[in-house]
Amino acid sequence: MPTTTSRKRNIPGVVPVAQRVVTRETTRTKAARAQAQSDVETFRQLSQTVKELKEEMEAVRGRLLHTMTATQQTQLLTTDGAFVISLKERANWTYSDDLEDRLSLLKAEQQNEQRKGIAINNPTTYIDGRAVKA
Repeated sequence: MPTTTSRKRNIPGVVPVAQRVVTRETTRTKAARAQAQSDVETFRQLSQTVKELKEEMEAVRGRLLHTMTATQQTQLLTTDGAFVISLKERANWTYSDDLEDRLSLLKAEQQNEQRKGIAINNPTTYIDGRAVKA
């Protein structure tokens, strides 16, 4: 009986299984890549909008702070009464030189433990977006 050798057969209209899997995976990869690119662009646009809004808000905040301190008011209310701006104080502590020295030593000890691997790092995952310098 003659021996037969295995040969690839080209049958019109039939795609080998291996090619179909690669083709589907490639389609999924392309779709995922396109979605990720779309998300990155949306994130960039939203980041720019937030940046512009924060800048505008800081300007308004400065004007309000100036007005409120000049007129010695502690609150401003919108005409419909739905929103209030309040003048507040935030504590700003200054410590003795002795305590500042001890805090500096403590920070140095923390960095030393980080370098030696004694301190345990529990990182969190987050998204950060920023413009790339050209």
